[in-house]
Amino acid sequence: MEVLDVKLAKSSVFTLMDRTNELVQAVHRGTTQSCLFVGVIRHLIDFCDTFRFCLVVAVPAKQGINELKYPLKLNQGIVTDYKLVSSQTGIDKNSASGAMHNLARLHSTKEITGEWMDAFLAQSKAFVKERNWCKYEQPIMLCLAMTEEVGELCGVLKFLNDSDEEVSCCVYGELVAEICDIFIYFCRLSDLCGFFEDIKKEAVR
Repeated sequence: MEVLDVKLAKSSVFTLMDRTNELVQAVHRGTTQSCLFVGVIRHLIDFCDTFRFCLVVAVPAKQGINELKYPLKLNQGIVTDYKLVSSQTGIDKNSASGAMHNLARLHSTKEITGEWMDAFLAQSKAFVKERNWCKYEQPIMLCLAMTEEVGELCGVLKFLNDSDEEVSCCVYGELVAEICDIFIYFCRLSDLCGFFEDIKKEAVR
């Protein structure tokens, strides 16, 4: 079991939904501003600080899992549903959340640096390019993908009671994994929209 203030987690997720929706609407209207991106990154970092896991540890781990979930040979120019090929990759929702939980429990205190942000973004963009997914790298599509991940984050919490103070290791791992996916899509979106340097400046403390 893992200690988690479920009521606080739900409140934080609702705030993230509000900020994400505001950003998505601005992208859709073509009225994006730096402050919208900064607001989202600030909340993502606060979320991680509140629930005691480190993006510098968790995000590369989730990127590694994504590499396994979407192998090059099965994902050239198309996106294959990872659940349909889990027998080949060995990656399903339970194994992914278990791996994320084990890493998250390290409670690393590594700080985000500008160099780490640059390296992470470069790796994330290479992941897309290697699979010939560049046609999907459009602001509105990344907005939809990020919104989908926020919805999956809500799904992790929806059946938990507000009074719960502990959750299973699997639930905690899923929570960490979904935040990482939101962060990954969000950073690529900020780069496409020309605001990556703004969020990097906010993330580096």
